[in-house]
Parts: sequence; structure tokens; C-alpha cells
Amino acid sequence: PDYHKPTDDFVNVDPGEFDVETFERRAAEGRSLLSSDPAAAAVELRAALDLWRGAAFEDYADDEFAHFESLRLGDARIDAIEDRIGADLACGLDGEVVSELELLRQQHPLRERLVEYQALALYRSGRAAEALRAIGRFRRHLGDELGIDPSPRLLRLEEHVLLHDDKIQ
Repeated sequence: PDYHKPTDDFVNVDPGEFDVETFERRAAEGRSLLSSDPAAAAVELRAALDLWRGAAFEDYADDEFAHFESLRLGDARIDAIEDRIGADLACGLDGEVVSELELLRQQHPLRERLVEYQALALYRSGRAAEALRAIGRFRRHLGDELGIDPSPRLLRLEEHVLLHDDKIQ
């Protein structure tokens, strides 16, 4: 059926009328700008995230039809948050994201990119010992919960912090 053609059976909705479409478009645009223009990326990602009002399908949490889409959108949201924080870090806003990262780490304890960003923000804010503690807590949590080690990328960051490398990206 043509979902954009008015009928008695369907609600007439034009493309782009759903917030989720706008969110996904703006998040993708922000993501595409991350390496070339982190400030513009942060603006787009913030605009995408500003569309959120609670959890996706919150009113239908017990209904099976919404379960997978709710999970997909929740993952898309945290990905966009991580991308926005990455843009903020690329713009030198290290101290401004430290508290937000601590809260996000509590909410998403297995998201390694949050640990990486937290350690980077702490280190760049002159808090190397706290950066190492954050990585150490994550390493222990992964080991205890899953029996695995952090990624080589996070281990390299830990090594750079230990060596007081001023060129940490």
C-alpha cells in the first residue's frame, strides 16, 4: 500500500514527520562531520539528541511489538551521545564532559568508548591518576563479568597516560 496516500485505513504521514527520522538524519550528518569539523558535528548531534523525551516506546514497555525497536533506538541514542562527546573532546571541552561521563559510565558499564572518553577527559584535565583508576575499574569489571580484557585501543590509551604523553588524541 501507498502509506503516503490518504485513505480511511491509514494515518497520512509525510516523510520526515517522525522525530525518529529527524534524529537519525541529524545524527548521521553529525557523525559525517566528526573528523572534518567537530564543532559542527557537536551542533548536529546536540540537535538530534534534543529530540529525545524519555525512552523510546516508554508507554509500550510491556508490549512485545515495541521491544526490538526500543532497543535499536536506545542504542542509536547512546551512540549519538558518544559521538557528541567525541566531538566535544575534539573541541577541547575536556573538563565540561567529565561529570556527564561518570554518570553515563554508571548507566552503561560495558560501553568501552565511554571509558576511553572518560579517561581521556580526566587526563587532559590534569587528573591522570583518576584516568588510570577509571581504566582499572573497567578492566576489573570486564574480567569479573565476562572474563575478557579491554581492547588494544584502551590499553594503548592507558599506556599513554602512564607515560604522561602530551599528544594523546
